[in-house]
Amino acid sequence: MFRNVWLVTAGAAAGAIAGLLLAPRPGKQSRALIRERSVKIGRDLASLARAKGQVVSTRVAGYRHRFGKALGDGSASETAAETHA
Repeated sequence: MFRNVWLVTAGAAAGAIAGLLLAPRPGKQSRALIRERSVKIGRDLASLARAKGQVVSTRVAGYRHRFGKALGDGSASETAAETHA
């Protein structure tokens, strides 16, 4: 997962630099374009992080339920209540 985030970030940075070097825009327009693209990339990365976090949270809850039930320590019922809350 972190490798993908790194690749997206590196690609975005490379694209921004190439765009600045090759685009015949004034500096003010170039900065505005970079700002817009940076905001979009930030939103995309935040969305990806939320989605991956939800997957991890669901898996952890499942493991807690499974292991709690196997150990008979009562945490299985707590986990089930947390999951449905």
